[in-house]
Amino acid sequence: MHSFQTDRNVFRMEQTPTDITKRIAATVKSALRDRGITQEDASERTGIPFTTFKRHLAGNSPMDTRELEAVAALLDTTVLALFLAAEDAA
Repeated sequence: MHSFQTDRNVFRMEQTPTDITKRIAATVKSALRDRGITQEDASERTGIPFTTFKRHLAGNSPMDTRELEAVAALLDTTVLALFLAAEDAA
């Protein structure tokens, strides 16, 4: 098990990468829906090609660091907050 210390708590990476990828995707999809942002608009605003963005949101491929940062900025949050929300959804 891997973990890292944040100022709030310890985030544990006990899940498989696939589990994490799927939960991040679900977290991002929910946040987009809550803000009324379409996948097409999010793709355009983040600079992530639409077909790639769709694969990410389907949980079929993980986002890289640049993509996570762009999505977090679009959602006015942080990459850490996305991971913590995904962990809470477990």
